[in-house]
Amino acid sequence: MGEAQWPEIAVPVGEQEVGVAVEALRAGQSWAVQFTGAALVEHLEALYGRGWCNQAVARAVVFRPDGTRYGQPPVSAQDTVRRWSAWASPPVIGHELGIALAAQFRRDSEHTVRDDWGNKTIPTDPVQVFRAARWMRFTYGWSTFGALKALVVVLAPFFAAGWCPAAIVWAVENRPKGAKYPAPAQNIEQIRTRLAAWESRRDAPPIAGATWERTVGLRRERARRESSASGDTVQRWRGTRQLHDERWKYRRTIHAKREEDQRTQQVMEALHPDPRRLVGTPPPARDFGGSLCRCMRYERLPGLPTCVACVNEKRR
Repeated sequence: MGEAQWPEIAVPVGEQEVGVAVEALRAGQSWAVQFTGAALVEHLEALYGRGWCNQAVARAVVFRPDGTRYGQPPVSAQDTVRRWSAWASPPVIGHELGIALAAQFRRDSEHTVRDDWGNKTIPTDPVQVFRAARWMRFTYGWSTFGALKALVVVLAPFFAAGWCPAAIVWAVENRPKGAKYPAPAQNIEQIRTRLAAWESRRDAPPIAGATWERTVGLRRERARRESSASGDTVQRWRGTRQLHDERWKYRRTIHAKREEDQRTQQVMEALHPDPRRLVGTPPPARDFGGSLCRCMRYERLPGLPTCVACVNEKRR
C-alpha cells in the first residue's frame, strides 16, 4: 500500500490525516500541480473543515452545481478555486474514516455511499434538497412512486421550513393527532396529501433535526475523540486495511473454488443428463434388453451397475 493512499470519501481530521489526504489528492489529480504545496494545503484545509472529502473536491472541479460538466480542465489555480466556490455544499457526502473503511470492507462501491444523507440532517440549499430527496426515495421504498423531480417538489417546502427526513417520514406515517395510518403511502399523491394535513404545524416539525454544518461538526468532533482515544488513526487504518485485504483474498479463493465445482457439475450433467430434468420431452420407449438398472427406471450406464438417476442421487 502506498504511503499517499487515502479513502476518497473519508473527511480528514487533524494535521496528520490532512497531510495524507492532500498527498493522495496531489498524486491522483493533474490540476493539483497548478498550486504550490502551501497554497494547496491552505485551500484544502478550508474545504475539509466544511466536511469535504477528496471525492467531493475532485468532482467540483469537473461538474457545476447544476450537474453539467465544464468544457475543459481548469486553466489555473484561480480557476480551480472559483469552481470550488461555486458549490455552497460539498457535491459528495464525506464520512469520518471509520464509516469510509466500513464501506470498503463491505466491498461496496464508494459511489453507492456518496449520496448518503443523515436521517436527521436538514437540507438548506437546492443541491442538498435534491440529495436528501434522492436518499429518501431509495431508503424508504419510494423509488417506484414516480420521478425524483416530482418528489422534490413535494418535499422542498417542508425542508425549507426546517424539517428533516425523519420528520417527513413520521408525518407520512402518522396523522397530526398521533393516530397511525393503516397502510403506507402508495404514491407521491398520497405523500402530498398526508403532508398537507400537517400544513398548520409546518413550523413545529414532529422530529427535530440539525443543519448539514452542525452534522459535520458533530461528526468531526466524534472523529477527534476516537482518534485521540485510539492513537494513530492513519496507522490503525493501514493495519486494518491489510487485514481486510487478507480476508478478502481468502474469500476470493473460496469463491473461485465454488465456481470450479459448479462448472464441474455442469460438465457432468452435460455428459450424463438426468432424464427427469427434460421437461416436456418424455423419453421414447426402448427395449433395454436386460440392461435395466435395479431401480427399474433407466438403462444402466456403460461399465456401471447403476443408471444416471442413481448416480446423480448418490452424488448429492
